[in-house]
Amino acid sequence: MSDPRGFVPIPEINDALKLVRDACKLGSSATTWTRDQGVVVSARLGGFDFNQKIFSLKLPDGLDPRDFQDRMTRDPAIFISCKAHDQTLFFKVTFSAIDPSQGLVILRLPESVYRAQQRKHPRALVKDRRDIRLTHPDPANPNRTLERRVYDLSLGGASLVLFYGEERHYHVRQRLEAITLELAGLTIKTWGLVRHLQVFPPDSAMQGVQLGVEFFNLGPVEKKAITTLVEEEIRRQFAAVEG
Repeated sequence: MSDPRGFVPIPEINDALKLVRDACKLGSSATTWTRDQGVVVSARLGGFDFNQKIFSLKLPDGLDPRDFQDRMTRDPAIFISCKAHDQTLFFKVTFSAIDPSQGLVILRLPESVYRAQQRKHPRALVKDRRDIRLTHPDPANPNRTLERRVYDLSLGGASLVLFYGEERHYHVRQRLEAITLELAGLTIKTWGLVRHLQVFPPDSAMQGVQLGVEFFNLGPVEKKAITTLVEEEIRRQFAAVEG
């Protein structure tokens, strides 16, 4: 069964660590966070030592490694995402040491590494979020408003859940007007195009038909809100996978 959250384990750990090594050589940007996301820090990858099984994280100016260590080690699980060769990697690590003079945190190499499915926009599974709600006029009766469960969400659009039989009212490239997306307290007004209609696969926990909608005319506030929520959900879900 495929993981609907989109995290794909890299089977060979040596191959995975080569990707981490390359990201370190390039000084790739990385995001590190705790399980509860009480700490989320943007940093850069640094030195990599395969023999000692460690690598370093260069913290942003103004963040003392000792303070960072104190905040992060309250939970032994530390999670990192970074880019390597156009792939987004996710892995869990633990502390080894700090170098306050260089602003470095030394971490042990991960025991497993995942890659994210390649998409134009990062996408998060949100089917269990009760603070996300989408409505639009019923194509069969424009005077009636339908509420749809949002299965997944990205900056580019969303996948909605239809009951069997409802798909007959939709078709690819159909324009959906007056979409309202309630997103964790923010109301977003937009419109969209139907991009795909497909039955959920047999190994899915969902039943019904998946309706893919591309969003248009989003402003900067709306884009930021969607991006922030998607990133938070991806971090939370990876912590659940590797927790």
